[in-house]
Amino acid sequence: MEEYIKEIQKYFLDENSSEHSYRTSFENYLKKNFPKEKGYFTQQDQKAINGNKPDFVILKNKVPLLYIEVKKVGEDLDKIEKSDQADRYFGYSNLIISDYINFRFLEMDRNIMRKFP
Repeated sequence: MEEYIKEIQKYFLDENSSEHSYRTSFENYLKKNFPKEKGYFTQQDQKAINGNKPDFVILKNKVPLLYIEVKKVGEDLDKIEKSDQADRYFGYSNLIISDYINFRFLEMDRNIMRKFP
């Protein structure tokens, strides 16, 4: 995690950085924690499913385990959770919403959202 924080800090300090500036660092962090040697595959910008297109999907043996939606650093995650966009993700059982620094794990079950800090 320390290496990841150092990596994204350089983008945070650059006023020209956008939400997408952090993506490669974040993808590398995901791949380190979900290694392909253990059957995981990290996919960025997967094809839209029923109109939904999360930023990242973690698969294991081709089965989706985790969907990740990332926003600009500092974005209000409470606002994102209550948005129309979050409502569209109720079809996903495990979702992380993040601003690359803060992470919210949401477990969706029959349109009930349980949040884990």
